[in-house]
Order: sequence, then structure tokens, then C-alpha cells
Amino acid sequence: MPWYDYGMIKYVDDDNAVNHSPSQIFDFFHYTDRQIPTPKLSKDEMHSLNEIQDHNMKDDTMYAVVHSATKPYINWERMQSEFVVPFQLGNVKDHLYIVDVKTITDAIYVFKDSGGSDMNKWFCVLPYHLWGKYFTDRIYTD
Repeated sequence: MPWYDYGMIKYVDDDNAVNHSPSQIFDFFHYTDRQIPTPKLSKDEMHSLNEIQDHNMKDDTMYAVVHSATKPYINWERMQSEFVVPFQLGNVKDHLYIVDVKTITDAIYVFKDSGGSDMNKWFCVLPYHLWGKYFTDRIYTD
């Protein structure tokens, strides 16, 4: 069985709201050739294909190919209060993205819902570096 890492991906949706989505990370890559209309050059910097080719532009950004979760997305407040949160991976046809590696905010531990009937249901665990705060908050609540 292949092994995949998971990370929490930060992105801005169509309404300019910042969201986080647990995502399966397939691969990391960068473009080695010049004159390619990469996401950074064409979308972020809004260069046309002609500009990219005429100016011999090259994108040195490191990218990741990720398979993201479906809505509703997981917010940090929920993870910090529940510790283990269920989510569903979306259909690969609709939820496969190329993202800048800088959008991966945390490594997360994910495990499959083995007892459930839904094959796309998974659970993610609060990142390890936040466990201290989680348990401290529970110790001092009373």
C-alpha cells in the first residue's frame, strides 16, 4: 500500500476568506524550463503567455500536488477543541490542486475511518506542536 503524507493547506476561497483544508500530498516539484505559464507567473503575477515567453521568465517556486478535503473545511478552533476531527477527501477530479509549498501550514496525522461505510471518510489529529496547549487548557479548566 502506498504511503502519503498529509498537511494542512491554507488558501483563500472565492469570497476572499482564508480557509484550511487537510490534504493528501502526492508530490513536490518545480518547473525547470523557462517560458512556462506557471500558477505564480500567470495567475498571481498576471503575466500573459506572450509576456512570459518574450521576457524568457522562469518560476523558481516549489510546488506540491495535493488532494484536498471537501467542504465544510476544518478550522483551527475546531481542531483545538476536539483534537481529532473527521473529514472527507473530495473526488480527485474536482479536488486535485497544484499549490505553493508555502501554503502547507502544518504536517498532520491522518487515519482512515476503517469501521465506517464511507470510503472517503478520514480523521485528522491536532498537530503535535499544539498538544501541550490542548492538554494544558483541559488541566486548568476547573
